[in-house]
Amino acid sequence: MTITRVPQKKADAKKMAWRVQGIHEIKCTKSNCHFYSATANLDSTAKSLPRTHEEAALASTEAYNDYEQDGVWPVAHDEARLAASVAVAMRRQSATLAESTLSWALDRNPAIHEIWQAAAAFSSLNRQRSAERQKLPSRMWYNKLGLTQVNLLEEEALAVATAERFAQDRLLSAKHQDFLRRYPVLHKSLIAKVCGVIASPDSLAKPSNATLADIIGCQVSNKQGALEEMIAAADDVDQKGNSASEAFEEMLAKLKNRLAAKDQAAVDVLHKLLADLSVGYVNVRSQTFFAEHRRVVLRGPYAHLLKVAGAFLEQKERIELLEKTKIILESPEDSSEHADRIRCDDEHVLDSFMDWVPKHRSVIGHIKASENAAVSDDIDGGQPLDGAGLEVMQELRLDQEAEAELAEEEWSADFHESHSSDGHDERHDLDVLLPSLLDLAPPESLVESPDSIEFPQMEEPLVSLDLLQQQAEDELSDCVADVERRFSASFWTR
Repeated sequence: MTITRVPQKKADAKKMAWRVQGIHEIKCTKSNCHFYSATANLDSTAKSLPRTHEEAALASTEAYNDYEQDGVWPVAHDEARLAASVAVAMRRQSATLAESTLSWALDRNPAIHEIWQAAAAFSSLNRQRSAERQKLPSRMWYNKLGLTQVNLLEEEALAVATAERFAQDRLLSAKHQDFLRRYPVLHKSLIAKVCGVIASPDSLAKPSNATLADIIGCQVSNKQGALEEMIAAADDVDQKGNSASEAFEEMLAKLKNRLAAKDQAAVDVLHKLLADLSVGYVNVRSQTFFAEHRRVVLRGPYAHLLKVAGAFLEQKERIELLEKTKIILESPEDSSEHADRIRCDDEHVLDSFMDWVPKHRSVIGHIKASENAAVSDDIDGGQPLDGAGLEVMQELRLDQEAEAELAEEEWSADFHESHSSDGHDERHDLDVLLPSLLDLAPPESLVESPDSIEFPQMEEPLVSLDLLQQQAEDELSDCVADVERRFSASFWTR
């Protein structure tokens, strides 16, 4: 295959500019700064959307804006990406031709993140061109974050590709077998190091050859320690409040990646977490919340876990999970098993609440309770050291603990947007909250059928569309004529 193009010509003028404005906030941590990208897979072999670093989202604007544009799409971007796709597809036939094609693609548009990822598999090309990449604004942003640890997706992908290439070129090569047999301890050590990279269940990147781990004799571990770490991050005695910790969110993000990769061990971990983690949360406001909603607040980490279950479990399992969760939240005092799934930071508050529920259950259905607490302080904001009073801070913390059950990225999402005119927040209705988290349709009782919708009776016959259009045009003409009469002719000629 020969790839040629006419000499590069600068576009006469850029016809458009692409930018990201107000689409989403980028939240990066050391192990979770990725998003599901529809364009990351050059050879289209992945059955699900792969995760790639947020750097790719910023690099895409450079690739579209800063290089040759013509027509609807920037030509430099499309030609470079097409060449890179060809290079990836033909690598097994000719590594030399694939490397030269990738080099051409980088010449055509050096800002495409996916091409740099593909070039990482060619050590000589990556070494020759890496200096160019460091000058890209998106790469400088990446380096400024200090997120270049080996646990990032890009670094993991490079490590897996290197280990896979070493296994194929050294461990499985016939010309090295005599040497490896003479040094069995070294052979075993090399296998262990390669397996630690390509067979790690927590790795976001997977080898291109799915059978390679079995061929070289890797023993895949179930990593039960990771499960215990997630449980500790969610229900650790030192973890206060109802919000999910950053450590738990990071571990859950890794679990989602394994689930997306169809890892059966990850499915087992998900089921174990759903069976063991605390489901409800109790604090000093729980009596009022229970009187209003007839249930306990949903535990924040468990709400995030339900969202994962909604994305990866079968519908039958999700329906069963909804029913079990609902029973625990509505009847926490029914059994010791239910009580064990309720979390509280203060043992005395929990005991008091558990004693209160059965004594007041009979009257809860006949009263209407709502939380309208308000506190104030004497701070006027005029002094340099002025700050919110302790009571105000405490009420804000309690607000956060209730909002945590919504499993939103930020607990302070606009409360009033979803408030109805009667002051009732429907997001906290269990028949709305749980189906939303588990990706299930709301109960039929909450969905109006077409037959149940009442339409107003028309006392007069319907008017034809043509007649209505004619009336509208007549009224518009009268309006224009009236405006013209109100202003002098000199006004319209200015």
